[in-house]
Amino acid sequence: MNVSPKSLMRVYVFNVGSGDHILVQLPNKKYGIIDFHYQSNLGQAEVPAQSFLRKKLEEGEDVHIAFIHLTHPHHDHMKGMESFLNWSQDESVSIEIDDFWWFGGAESSTYEKSIREQLKELKNNQILNTEIKNKAAELYSWMGIVEDSLNNYKFQLIDEIKPLGHISPAVSSYSLAPLRKLCIDFVSKLISSTIQASKLLEKKPIDIDKNIISTALLFVVSKLRIFFGGDLHKNTFMECHNEHQTVIKNRLNIPEFSSDLIKGCHHGSKNSSSEEIWDILIGDKKKSNIVFSAGTRYEHPNPETIKHIYKTAEKKGLNAYFPAPNLTGIPVSKGKFQEADIKILSTNISFEYLEKLELEQEDQNFIYKNEESDHKQEIEYTFAELLHESEVGDKTAPEVNMLSSIIYDIDLNDNSIKTKIGFTSDLKGK
Repeated sequence: MNVSPKSLMRVYVFNVGSGDHILVQLPNKKYGIIDFHYQSNLGQAEVPAQSFLRKKLEEGEDVHIAFIHLTHPHHDHMKGMESFLNWSQDESVSIEIDDFWWFGGAESSTYEKSIREQLKELKNNQILNTEIKNKAAELYSWMGIVEDSLNNYKFQLIDEIKPLGHISPAVSSYSLAPLRKLCIDFVSKLISSTIQASKLLEKKPIDIDKNIISTALLFVVSKLRIFFGGDLHKNTFMECHNEHQTVIKNRLNIPEFSSDLIKGCHHGSKNSSSEEIWDILIGDKKKSNIVFSAGTRYEHPNPETIKHIYKTAEKKGLNAYFPAPNLTGIPVSKGKFQEADIKILSTNISFEYLEKLELEQEDQNFIYKNEESDHKQEIEYTFAELLHESEVGDKTAPEVNMLSSIIYDIDLNDNSIKTKIGFTSDLKGK
């Protein structure tokens, strides 16, 4: 079936290791970007969206970004943001950006210029503990990005449940988390703890969980809903959902959380999952696609999270399918992935397992490579999975394909979602 470009929306969930990076291609051909991680040991020299948009520019396309969104100030979500913005605003590139969506509390970081100067001194202080210097450098960096965006771009602060507007004539957007009361004093506590630790020469600043202010977004596309969960903690999720049900929903006409495409919270961590949460996210949907952005560094998606989904699906009379038993120890469901009611994927599933699902594939060798990167670890991991072994030993990995993204094509004509996989094929055994 031929699909008109104006009736198709695409979501690219890129494989960036232990982090998040999502590119949305809207039906009106504008783009949106959620978070900015990339990983050098996967051969990435920049966020994949930058490589993708550079290719579009080289092909003569007029690139226009509808929104840029940072869910919260963690390194595995913001690493490549500053370099992307510098590139996009270079005179030779000059990409138009309509809107910035910042996590709640971000704007308070610009109130006191003296704080940023103190952080600058801390990050360059040779006496201080490395962890404190790194924390100061991270804060200094994102405060500078926020300040620059406030001065140069349209700005929306996501610190409550509210409509964000139409990002395309066919796509309306909403913020579902966090709540304003969680954001009021977050940044001041974070900064003050870092500065106080440095004055006392402590080993590290007080740990303040940045996931508390992680955002969650909801897009409504024709009759379909898409949920982007950021790193939302399960307690924050439930608090926001309760607020939505009791106060917000009717007053602001905010849709339900249940969605047809769900980017799971916090890489599939068990701390962001429960049967109650998945009951809310799946809701009364008879079909749903779930995807986790996860690497090999942590146990993500956690087996408990997958079990929560399976149990929730069973209670609803639905069958769930996750194709990587080596990641969770959970046997693969009977039947075919394409026929499952609840299809679960993760970016750390090896390409060889994904190939067995008979999904349509796309070559994504446009992703800009870090030529000095050592691919050996990733190759061995992929090859070991292929052999169902824990170690490669003396075997030499052949030339292999590596997952670069999981792609979701959303057809506005028939309200369907089709899953594809993107790959790069330049990895060679050593």
